[in-house]
Amino acid sequence: MFPFTIALGAIFLSFSALEINPAQSSTPPQITLRSDIQEENTQTNIITARGNVLFDYPDAQIRGLSEEAQYLKEKQIVILIGNVRLLQRGEEFKGEKFTCAIAQKNCVPDN
Repeated sequence: MFPFTIALGAIFLSFSALEINPAQSSTPPQITLRSDIQEENTQTNIITARGNVLFDYPDAQIRGLSEEAQYLKEKQIVILIGNVRLLQRGEEFKGEKFTCAIAQKNCVPDN
């Protein structure tokens, strides 16, 4: 099976990776979600990544691992869910759920 990429506006989706490039920015950040499975719900504008999720946001010095992630396109946030391990600007965090705001370049735990 050959990998392929589908252009979804400012987002590129493939079998193994999702690149998030917010359209409102003149120089969009490079953000990647890698996972075993990715699905897009066009009614809710949410992309869900499941299985061995890797979230990488180099401009914000954020890298995370989780079981699942949701990218809410309209709100420009990524939610990491399940056994989350996060490295943010040199600090390590663990928890069950973190919300990452793309524009603010920050992730916070959800209680």
